[in-house]
Amino acid sequence: MKPITTLVFLLLGIATLQAQQAKYFMGTNGKYGFKDQNGNIIVQPKYDSPPKFSEGLSSMSVGFRYFVSAGKWSYVDTTGKEVITLKDIDWAGDFGAGGLAVISKGKHPSKKFGLIDKNGKQVTSLKYDDIWSPFDGLRKVKVGNRLGYVSAETGKEVISVNYDEAEDFKDGKALVKKDGRGFYIGKTGKEVK
Repeated sequence: MKPITTLVFLLLGIATLQAQQAKYFMGTNGKYGFKDQNGNIIVQPKYDSPPKFSEGLSSMSVGFRYFVSAGKWSYVDTTGKEVITLKDIDWAGDFGAGGLAVISKGKHPSKKFGLIDKNGKQVTSLKYDDIWSPFDGLRKVKVGNRLGYVSAETGKEVISVNYDEAEDFKDGKALVKKDGRGFYIGKTGKEVK
């Protein structure tokens, strides 16, 4: 009897969650907003692009134009509610594996990147020249012409930014190059075979 009761509660929870999800729509102004399941507008169309949810959140902008205007950035949940509002940021990416999202400030070539968590807390300062998508629990980062790695979960630098070239991690190791010599490193930065 217990497994059936658990299954019933699980199915009720899923049904409730689905009923609360908002649907986006494009307004006559060319902007995007959200409607509830009954078609009632819950967020007027103001966002520049449709949501792309990842990890239950989507970065959204108001007034963003590539190479023209940074706009204002925030994250909305699947109900259309703004749950994180970013200040003094020119771009915000999607949350990736590990639960962090890339943010940036400035214009190319002086643009700097950092990472935030799902609470909007900046976990790395805006000091990187680039941050890649996570692979095997680590994100490749760049400062100047040097590459290193940060944790995909905490943003903490785990392998110093001192390589000339670096590949993404796969199966616990990555191919790097330093001073003309190529070799593999493990997730602690030590050389491995």
